[in-house]
Amino acid sequence: INLDSIFFGTATSSELFRGNGNMLMETLTGNSNYFSSDIFSADRSGTAALITSLGNVSSGLSRYSIIVGGDVMCRHTAPGDLRESYEGAGAVSCIVGTEKVIAEIQGVQSYNSNFPEMGRPEDERFIRTLMPMEEGILKEGVVRHVSNALSMYLKKYNKTLNDFDEIILPQQYPGEVFQLSSVLQIPKEKVRNSIFSEEIGDTGSASPLFALMKTLENIEEHKHILLCSYGHNSGADVIGLETTDELLKHQGTIKK
Repeated sequence: INLDSIFFGTATSSELFRGNGNMLMETLTGNSNYFSSDIFSADRSGTAALITSLGNVSSGLSRYSIIVGGDVMCRHTAPGDLRESYEGAGAVSCIVGTEKVIAEIQGVQSYNSNFPEMGRPEDERFIRTLMPMEEGILKEGVVRHVSNALSMYLKKYNKTLNDFDEIILPQQYPGEVFQLSSVLQIPKEKVRNSIFSEEIGDTGSASPLFALMKTLENIEEHKHILLCSYGHNSGADVIGLETTDELLKHQGTIKK
């Protein structure tokens, strides 16, 4: 495959000046004729990279685009922080193209606001919590943004939650998924199959993509998936996908 673009989404990169995407592409290909962009959008950087890549391929600027979502959340969580016990590290990559598609993206919706719940200023190693975890970050941050993005998506594409076989929700920790599903009135059986954080913790920008990969490993063809992600002080994304016949040829080969 001739990769002609890369979008690297992260919130915890150790390199803030050089292009991280370029460093990765140098190990993947000897081709220098590609477009590269690093995306820093809190812990929704992975889905931000996916949406940006979709636009790049759909417009014809790229034929094959690779996206990466990766974070080392455990390294950037202060000792004694309430989040310390469930922060992890990981990365996911996938290719966006128009041939041999295993899951077709059918719609995208985002909801954003400048809500200062977490931050990491220049020269500061640790991500700092700026407000209470439950009242601020969970209710006003995660719940408000994800529910609005979800409602807007359903209205935009004339869908209901019943139209989706699997729904992927943000998961810093496993319990967060069930908290959100209860608030959003989503049956637990539609969210259970995507849970992975009980094994490796919160992986930041990689988390929604990890959940998507796990879902694709265990779903059938021609099923509908709704992928929801959230980035602290960065908004929420909702992406609708439908699996294709190509999926069965690749199940069992997706690396976890």
